[in-house]
Amino acid sequence: MLMRDLIAEQMAELDRLNERIQSLDKRVEQMSRAVMPCRQLLAIEGVGPVVATSSIAPSVTATRSRKVAKHQRIWD
Repeated sequence: MLMRDLIAEQMAELDRLNERIQSLDKRVEQMSRAVMPCRQLLAIEGVGPVVATSSIAPSVTATRSRKVAKHQRIWD
């Protein structure tokens, strides 16, 4: 392969990755607007969708884990 072909492949890969990042950014923004604690954090100057969702993610995960654990105890 010529260097030009290699560079073209890398550029195409970068384009795919950029599209994926944009798609994920949109999903994070949608989630941040759908969840009340995130919306409250978004009201703070300087807090964006990524910070808002990452700030509440540990508490959501812990809550879900407790619910799953409780559910599993019922069936054990």
